[in-house]
Amino acid sequence: MYEGAGQVGGRCRSFIDSKLGIEIDNGNHIILSANSNFLKMCNLIGSENTLNFLGSTYNFFDCKNKKTWNVKIGENKFPLWIFNKNSRIPETRLIDYISIFKLLSCNKKMTVQEVIGEKNNLYKNFWEPLTLGILNTQCKEASAQLLKNVVKKTFLKGGKYSGIFQPKKSWDKTLINPMLNFLREKKIIPKYNSLLQKITI
Repeated sequence: MYEGAGQVGGRCRSFIDSKLGIEIDNGNHIILSANSNFLKMCNLIGSENTLNFLGSTYNFFDCKNKKTWNVKIGENKFPLWIFNKNSRIPETRLIDYISIFKLLSCNKKMTVQEVIGEKNNLYKNFWEPLTLGILNTQCKEASAQLLKNVVKKTFLKGGKYSGIFQPKKSWDKTLINPMLNFLREKKIIPKYNSLLQKITI
């Protein structure tokens, strides 16, 4: 096993912040219930009981204006909530949600920013934080194709596939340490600071 960084997990790791005095997760991703491979892996390494299931309501908070809102993914495959003005994301219009169809028709080379556009509140209040949470990448660089695949397998299949999983304590205790223990049992020793640049068969 080769690891390019000095620790396993890449950007997904936990550390103690000396100023705050608490453990912080770095490189945090949103794990959704449609991700059966992730859940199987947690079961394999014995960490399934360290997860919290938070349901399919997505809570947002704007640090600049202190506003909060949420999006509830229902059981319907089509997002019917967009037709209810009170259920929509703040300061968005029905026409803004055409961006869903734009995303579904994107090509492999396009970024999320190119497909959605950045001159509307739906981009700022939904697509941008969602892209960061799922792909851990800025919209101007994130692959629209990757985000499309996620949206098709989660939100457009209803709340059953869109539930959020997060660790009860930290990703170290849910993924990193259990996986290291699993590897030790298999007598696998990671080689750190080793970039795998070529495979010859």
